[in-house]
Amino acid sequence: MQTFALPAFYLPWPGRRNPHLAGTRAACKAWSYEMGILGGGRDDPGEPVWDEASFDAMDIAALAAYGHPDAAPADLDLIAEWYVWGFYVDDFLLHVYKRPNDRAGATTYLAGLPRFMPADPSAAAPEPADPVQRGLTDLWARTTPNRSPVWRQRFRCRTNDTLQDTLWEMTNIETGSVPNPIECFDSRRKLFGGGWAAMLVEYAAGIDLAAPTVASRACRVLTETFADGAFLRNDLFSYQREINEEGELDNMVLALECFLGISPQEAAEVTNDVLTSRMYLFEHTLVTEVEPMFEELGLDTQSRGEVLRYAAALQDAQAGLHEWSLHSTRYRAAQQGTPRDSAPCPVFPFHLPGLQHAAARIGLSQRSTGLRRRMYGHAPFSSVGPVTPGPVHMPFAVGVNQHLDASRRDILDWCRAMGMLAAVPGPVPIGVWNERQLSGDDFALWAAASQPDVPLDTLNLAAQWLAWRAYADDALAYVLGAGWNLPASRRFPDRLAQFMPADGVQRTPPTNPVERGLADLWGRTGARLSRAGRDLLGAAVLSLAEGWAWELANQAYNRVPDLADYLEMRRHTSGSGIQLALIQASLVDQVPAEALAARPVRALMAATQDVVGLVNDLFSYPREIEYEGDLNNAVLAVETLLGCSRERSAAIIANLACARVLEFERLLELELPALLEDLRLAPERQDCLTGAISRLKSWMSGTLHWHETTRRYGEPTLINSLALCRRVRGPFPHGAGASEWLEGIMGGPVSVGVGCRG
Repeated sequence: MQTFALPAFYLPWPGRRNPHLAGTRAACKAWSYEMGILGGGRDDPGEPVWDEASFDAMDIAALAAYGHPDAAPADLDLIAEWYVWGFYVDDFLLHVYKRPNDRAGATTYLAGLPRFMPADPSAAAPEPADPVQRGLTDLWARTTPNRSPVWRQRFRCRTNDTLQDTLWEMTNIETGSVPNPIECFDSRRKLFGGGWAAMLVEYAAGIDLAAPTVASRACRVLTETFADGAFLRNDLFSYQREINEEGELDNMVLALECFLGISPQEAAEVTNDVLTSRMYLFEHTLVTEVEPMFEELGLDTQSRGEVLRYAAALQDAQAGLHEWSLHSTRYRAAQQGTPRDSAPCPVFPFHLPGLQHAAARIGLSQRSTGLRRRMYGHAPFSSVGPVTPGPVHMPFAVGVNQHLDASRRDILDWCRAMGMLAAVPGPVPIGVWNERQLSGDDFALWAAASQPDVPLDTLNLAAQWLAWRAYADDALAYVLGAGWNLPASRRFPDRLAQFMPADGVQRTPPTNPVERGLADLWGRTGARLSRAGRDLLGAAVLSLAEGWAWELANQAYNRVPDLADYLEMRRHTSGSGIQLALIQASLVDQVPAEALAARPVRALMAATQDVVGLVNDLFSYPREIEYEGDLNNAVLAVETLLGCSRERSAAIIANLACARVLEFERLLELELPALLEDLRLAPERQDCLTGAISRLKSWMSGTLHWHETTRRYGEPTLINSLALCRRVRGPFPHGAGASEWLEGIMGGPVSVGVGCRG
């Protein structure tokens, strides 16, 4: 029975097919027989996972041909065989471990597969015992010898991540748990193997991207939007097979259906909206972020060309996956119907410098064009009125540190000493903060509720880090805003890095409260940390600065961010990375790296960061949207994506925060005990890890308590914020002092007209 009609897809790139498909089909089938994937009887006398008829009907070779239309025959054969292996692994695990519900067996089996991917390609792998191991051994040996060690390590990690998240999928089946949308997004990206496939795209294009390029936000977004487009597209096509036939629960359509309480058809439409938004982000990043990344990294002409070829190859692969999904019987697309409004799309001239395509099909559905209009059509300083945050499930008790009153006094003295209570100099002095406002914000309470048991000096550091982050954020909103030129904003992390010296010796004199506060906090906090801990903290501060630059770019383009991009960047812009780094710093020398890298631990930390950011967005929505002219807020992002009311959007964000807390509880109950049993940590190391998790609980409950108590988001504060923003919204009247203040905080020359955001 047809569950839903496929929605009208946004198809910005043409699907093309490699002319060598016929030869690749024959090569794939011969290889599959050689590996034992087809034929049966070689390793498993029972029912085979695949037979030749089903293999032919899936036509996985066509996926490679559509996805890599320009690949040479030998490369196309190799990539097609990787795809065959990947799909076979999925069905093999379903056949051998998922249906019998043998999680222990799957854990042991998956833990052994990395041995067949030796980091040194000349090293001998173990003797394979089944088609999965045999195929992996063969493909790894043929793929990696001519690749750089960095590429091999990345590919090994991508492959292993794709395999390991199968255990998460099995846990959900065992417990009957449908993941919340954020959990589904994070895990499906890896489980479907989109990032893994992106590396095969890189291979087929003859590219070996350098590590700094791969780590850049621009390249990361291109890769991740490709990966997300792949799994979201897959979830729409595979719903019938996975949910109704295989009994699996990890599908974005099902996750949205359950979370939003809507029909499968409505959930399919929303899933497609998320997919469309990700494709828009790919295009936006390609146009606005790639060229600046070239300049920042100082890439030569050859390296720039490789990035553009990589982007074009990702477009081909995305279009190819869609074409294959329409025709392959693996997902029984015919039973779900063809896409509505699927008449041939018109062809328009479409060219971007450095890309190979001369034309692209653009799916002109009313829904997709409406989403684009909403993303770029927000009016800054729109009146939104009060938004009552829905209740957030918080099972963890709130405790308040006994040193709260002393810390309140100390934070006033510290902010005054750093210059945060002084006006920004110039012909029209601007006071970002005053003592009354700072007392009402009460950052000492936030720290005291988040760390109820620490001594006064530790509490003061925590409160001052919170105050520093908030002051810098407010200074950017009130003084710099959208007039801050974007090249200067991208230099901001480099400027802040000068006040976090590895050896603790300050060589650059601070010129403003942001720099002065950071230099002071770095010196006092860094003295307590190991080198590894300082590295974590420094990276968190720089990621926060990069997040501010990203927010200001959204302001400059008047673009409400893509929801998935926003939620991931919110882990940086909320400043929660600093708090998380301080927690992790207490673990790096006490807990094995494999424990910190384990999925349950990473998921607990990510859930905590999301709760902190979502709670803040609920309470800060009127201040940011109406009074500051901002557009970086989860409530607005959901409102834009779904085209719903702000009340509905606020309720969704509150429910999402609740879902992340419930996920945190489920991880504590089900996955963490199993991990601790597997790790067999010494008692003192296990206590260290569980103590850090207790700090995560206090952080979430303390954050909610502070937001319910602080005057930072109350009406008088909002009115003052509005008056200040509108006062400086026009060109900022530079005096000598103001110009130095701005140039210092930005690390470079400023534009003549600098106004408030919006």
